[in-house]
Amino acid sequence: MRGSPHAHGWFDMTIKVKPHLEQDPNALALGLLLNDYLLFGRYFMRGDISEEPTVPQKLMLLDNSQRILMATSRFVLKTVGLIIRMLQDIVTHLKPVYAGQQDEILFTTPTEGHLQPTVSRLYSIIYNNIAFRSLVAESRSGDKPELVIRSQLKFFFRIDGTCLSGDSTVVDADTGVPYTLRDMDSGILPNSIHVLNMDTFKLETTSTFEFVNNGLAHVFRLTLRDGSEIKATANHPFYTQDGWKCLDQLSPEDRVATPMIDRLTDGDIAFIGVKSIEPCGEEAVYDIRVPVHHNFIANRIIVHNSGTDINMVNIHPKKIYADEQAWGIMNTHRSRLAALHPGGQVVYAGVPNDIRTSPFYALDTTKDGGHWSKHKMSVLKANPKFLHDDAKTKRHIRLLIKEFGGRNSPEFKTQILGEWGDEASRSFPPGSIAWFNPGAEGAKPYHITILSGQQVKLALRQGLLPMELKITHVRPRRACIGWDYGYSPDTTTFLVAIQIGNDPVWYTYCRISLYQTDLDSQTEVLKYLVTGVLDNRVAMVSTDSQVAYQKMIGDAYAHIFREKCKLSNPGGQVEMDLETGEFIPDEMRNELEIIEKRRLKKTVYQGRKYYMTTLMRKMMSATLTGAEDYPRLMLGYDSELENELAVTIERKTEKRVVYDLPRKGRTVGRVTPDQIVDACRYLCDAIISVDAVGFKREPDWGELVGEMGWTGRRLPFGARLPFD
Repeated sequence: MRGSPHAHGWFDMTIKVKPHLEQDPNALALGLLLNDYLLFGRYFMRGDISEEPTVPQKLMLLDNSQRILMATSRFVLKTVGLIIRMLQDIVTHLKPVYAGQQDEILFTTPTEGHLQPTVSRLYSIIYNNIAFRSLVAESRSGDKPELVIRSQLKFFFRIDGTCLSGDSTVVDADTGVPYTLRDMDSGILPNSIHVLNMDTFKLETTSTFEFVNNGLAHVFRLTLRDGSEIKATANHPFYTQDGWKCLDQLSPEDRVATPMIDRLTDGDIAFIGVKSIEPCGEEAVYDIRVPVHHNFIANRIIVHNSGTDINMVNIHPKKIYADEQAWGIMNTHRSRLAALHPGGQVVYAGVPNDIRTSPFYALDTTKDGGHWSKHKMSVLKANPKFLHDDAKTKRHIRLLIKEFGGRNSPEFKTQILGEWGDEASRSFPPGSIAWFNPGAEGAKPYHITILSGQQVKLALRQGLLPMELKITHVRPRRACIGWDYGYSPDTTTFLVAIQIGNDPVWYTYCRISLYQTDLDSQTEVLKYLVTGVLDNRVAMVSTDSQVAYQKMIGDAYAHIFREKCKLSNPGGQVEMDLETGEFIPDEMRNELEIIEKRRLKKTVYQGRKYYMTTLMRKMMSATLTGAEDYPRLMLGYDSELENELAVTIERKTEKRVVYDLPRKGRTVGRVTPDQIVDACRYLCDAIISVDAVGFKREPDWGELVGEMGWTGRRLPFGARLPFD
């Protein structure tokens, strides 16, 4: 039987039918159903395939090549297709010829968040269908799910890579200086690290290693009987008296390898008993890849490195199914293929993104994938629900375009069109943000106030604004304010940073978010911040709004903000020196050296938004590293700001760096979900201006009176002199 021609050419599908089946139409129908991926899926997964699939979808579902790559958009049956393949393997697998032999299939994803939903969906289908359920001999859920079929077929469900928390410490083997993995994520790396030679069980050093940021994952705290502790994912292996064991396999009877001597030079190892394992929630996680030795020492504990086949040891599959592979790791990809049974099948699925280091990207765009059968399609052309020419479909498409940021957004390009986006990176990866915890004992305060325009107007009318803001009075050495202006439906955000005493670090002191608040009310709030909270010690207020700036320099407020306010134009441009990577200050733009560099095209113009983002990143990096040659900034922990920083993405185009805006905000009433970040950008612009020109404030009459001995008893904290 031969298929019919279509847009993709002839698709050959030859079916051999045994003579006795021709006499039994029921047996013939059952055979076709069980051996045809498309018919199988339409019958057993009606809820997921409710309409007749399009030709591209059919070709993808029916493809039985040895190497299959499905790099498509969302909503085109990729994951459904993988589940169909696994269900069909369960039904059609034949018992191996040799007694005791067991065939294996591996399903893998980059993270637990990708793995568990697919496993749960597969198990749900199996246990809600008596035919599938009768074929299962044993099943296991948890961190390493496994499924055993009565025909001696075993499914292994695994995730790529293994991870440690950001506070894990690695000691520089040359200098003895400790580095946290969070430090290393910000680019601060040791010269060499300690490793264990598994042949001699002696400690050695290596300068050949690769740092890995693995995103967010659930971690557990492992505590040993000598007090050593480390946080890691459940699948991270530790060396024990019985060899390598994952964290979730350790028990109080196990003993974990640690360096036996206090100073890490060379020597034997000691095995210390496990005291406890406690869950610690979700954190940013990292790891280190070490060739040859495949281990390193963190928190004085010997741990396995990332990106090897340790999570898939002794698995030799006949088939490999892998989902969300645009986030995959090259080392585990190579390990999987090395363990694959000769003649085995590999099916990779995923949605293109902006990552260029994954094997999925290499297979789809380079000659590495030349022998792979590739399927590329967009949901708008491959999903039958979007091919109808009616008002409902058009409305659905418009909603989809809006939800993914518009036709020109990077998310629309990758998630909906299924194309690879421009190379991008996070502006503030985990470990690059300098936080302080205002809730800790002895910590500096950080206030967050959120008010509506109605609340502000009522408070101003009744003279109760201090009661509404609930921000305590402070007398800093100097202060700066970033003002991101908005009205409705956007919010206005004021972010304040102060310097205290001789401490050179700027600490954020408060954040005020105002909803649907008119400009006059906003300016009154700002006036109270400057005069009532910050004791007239504000050195600079920076805003993105021309009308807000004009308001500050107008007659009504000039006495407060004269020479203490500036307009930060995020849409403007700043010149950057390509040789040094530094931005060129306005006062240096006409110097002969800069003019010559400009002539030689060694300078380039970047957006001021990128400039201010770089300022913020450098200020926090200076804080983390203790650098004294650059302004330093520490942020009071603010979950809203943390969320915004986490999704601030830099995308390099041919001309400049641009920023993506996520689809939805995280607070009611907001349109753009980066307004606190914008206020922080303007705050940093203000700080740079202040540190460049210095700050002279009016004499503090309270201090003057005190110095002259006229104060009598000391005033309580926050109290004010009558003439202040």
